[in-house]
This record gives sequence, structure tokens and C-alpha cells, in this order.
Amino acid sequence: MSDMNSPFIAAFTVFCYLSASGLIAARLFSRAASEQIPRLAGLGPVLVGLWGQAWLLYQGMHLGDGGINLGFSNAFSLVSWAVLVLILFSALSKPVESLAILPLPLAALAVVIEATVPSSHLFPPDASWALRMHALFSLLGYRRWCWRSRTTTCTVTTPAASFAACRHCRPWRPCCSR
Repeated sequence: MSDMNSPFIAAFTVFCYLSASGLIAARLFSRAASEQIPRLAGLGPVLVGLWGQAWLLYQGMHLGDGGINLGFSNAFSLVSWAVLVLILFSALSKPVESLAILPLPLAALAVVIEATVPSSHLFPPDASWALRMHALFSLLGYRRWCWRSRTTTCTVTTPAASFAACRHCRPWRPCCSR
């Protein structure tokens, strides 16, 4: 990495990811409602860590002559970053931040590996478009994004007959268990 601030940013990103993982785990396993940590307290460090990791990825992957460094450490960091971005965007509308308890320490490990282990697998600037598309879809294939249908009906015996009128159901759960 070419910048002198990179070790500081890497350490701060690792701190953000590990503290966010601890906060989310503490929120998940807290018993009393009065002791519960707010959702945004766990998601805030994730967002700051994602910015730091994106900066480190840009510094580590972008080469001046138009080439891209897709070595192991950079690819591992890029995939972990993409997984966390998808979890963060999902957590903005659904309470799924507990899914990030394991990927956050793995992303911290990816940042440490990216900062300490040099990788040198260069993607040539004159590569064909087919090779570029292959690399793009290979990296995106690590995380599948699937949407559930929102057209199911609720099986709860309530006066409301439709899914939209049921106050127990949420859009991310086709039917509640009550």
C-alpha cells in the first residue's frame, strides 16, 4: 500500500468490525429489554468500517496503469466487503444484523491479511471484455441475493383476511407463527 495512513486505517477498520460484532452479539444475547443496545449502535461501526475497507481496497487494487491487482488477499477482502455491504443494506429495512456476527470478524481478518500479506496477481488493463465479465461474475457469485415473494397470505386467524391487514406479519416474513 502506498499511503502512510494505511496501517492506521486498517487497524481502525479492524477495531470497528470487532466492536460492531461485539455490540451486535451483546444486543442479540441481552435478556432484559432495558439492557438492550440500540440497533444503530451496532450498525454505525459497520458503516465506518466499510468506508475504511473500501479505501484500503482502492489503494491495494487500483494500479496507476489501469491494471487491477486481484491477488488472494485483495479478492478475499473484496468478497468480505461485498457480503457486509449486502448485510448492511438488508439491515436497514429488516432486523437481520445478527447475521453479521460471524462475517464481521472474518472481514477484520481479511483487512489484516490485505494489509500485511502482499499479493500480486495483476489483471491486465488490455484484458478482453469476456475475461472482465468472468472476473466480475465470479466475485459476485459469492453472495446470492434472493427475494421472497410478498404475495403470500397470512394463516393467522384474525379478522383481517389479507396479508396486508395482518398486524403480526412483516414483509420479510411471509407468515407469522402466532
